[in-house]
Amino acid sequence: MPKRGQADFDKLFKIRPLVEMLNKRYAQCYQPHQKVAIDESMVKFKGRSSMKQYMRDKPVKRGYKIWMLCDESAYNFEFQIYTERLATEKSELGLGAREVTDLCEELYGKNRIVFVDNFFTSYDLFVLLKHFQFER
Repeated sequence: MPKRGQADFDKLFKIRPLVEMLNKRYAQCYQPHQKVAIDESMVKFKGRSSMKQYMRDKPVKRGYKIWMLCDESAYNFEFQIYTERLATEKSELGLGAREVTDLCEELYGKNRIVFVDNFFTSYDLFVLLKHFQFER
């Protein structure tokens, strides 16, 4: 495990193989419909953790934030646990746009309609998604 503060440090290093295996298995077992949605979800947690988030307006106020890509039948096609990644190559897009591009990476060029709420919405994101639609 890399030390805290190094570029390749991962707060989820112990469960990262499980998360990757689940996402891979979800993709193998199910082909999403044309309409997919990206939104955040909270997993309730009251203990001590540096990854715990507080969201005042949500039914679950404290816990782990998870970004989810689901299709219209509510099947979870892919998810990412929010770990407060700092500087990355996509950081100039903003957090919402970065999560949308990460979650939709497998869907580029496959004629999908992506629904997002106002948290993810930005002009730069829509320009990037349009670019990927015609490029791949």
